[in-house]
Amino acid sequence: IDWQIKQAANWQIYDSERFIEIETSDKAFGLKGRIDRVDTNNEGDCIIDYKTGTSASCDEVMSGESVQLPFYTMLWPRPVKQCQYLELGDSVREIIIEDEDLYRISHDNRQRLAAIHQQLQQGHALPAWADEKVCQYCEFQGVCRKQSWQTPMGPGN
Repeated sequence: IDWQIKQAANWQIYDSERFIEIETSDKAFGLKGRIDRVDTNNEGDCIIDYKTGTSASCDEVMSGESVQLPFYTMLWPRPVKQCQYLELGDSVREIIIEDEDLYRISHDNRQRLAAIHQQLQQGHALPAWADEKVCQYCEFQGVCRKQSWQTPMGPGN
């Protein structure tokens, strides 16, 4: 309740539990997802993703490791000023990405997705991002596409 009172000082609830699907075309990829909540003010919208466990850190989002929040900006049809994870537990914790940081990481995410889409259209294999250190702990080695890497799409490409 304390978080909502603080949030309401600058934002008004605009939408919640919104499923959005952008259809695919010959040249563009389709997107779909469900956004937990969108608040609005006269500067733009704030996309909020509720978390009952631990969310990605700001560093993980800004490095491109966690793409959920930037992905939501691609789905949402209006200008987005801020995205945040809202961790709900014994205490409330916010991870907020906004303004230029949000624009930059959303732009970078869109560029990476477009590049991967183009590579797939040209017949390249899907990339697998993890390195050997991470892979040794993975429970999904039997279904991972890393074993099917082709030389041009190997690590670092």
